[in-house]
Amino acid sequence: MICYWAKEGGADIIAYFNKYPNRFQLWHVKDVKEVGASGTMDFKTIFENAELSGMKYPVVEQEEYTTTPLEGVKQSFDFLNAAEYVK
Repeated sequence: MICYWAKEGGADIIAYFNKYPNRFQLWHVKDVKEVGASGTMDFKTIFENAELSGMKYPVVEQEEYTTTPLEGVKQSFDFLNAAEYVK
């Protein structure tokens, strides 16, 4: 599941996890810019439902940056690494 585009398309991500448990082993974790920078995505709720979804592999995807690509990836990594809800 590409979490950002699912939300932008109007989907309720958690409703999908409930309707299709254990079917979303691979996530694209994405936001408008660096992960966590915009506040657009409710990553806390999404990651709290990781077990329900069956998530095994979260992959950070980034298309736009507020800095250089390498610095942007580091910001995304640091955000997720510091988040207590990411296991």
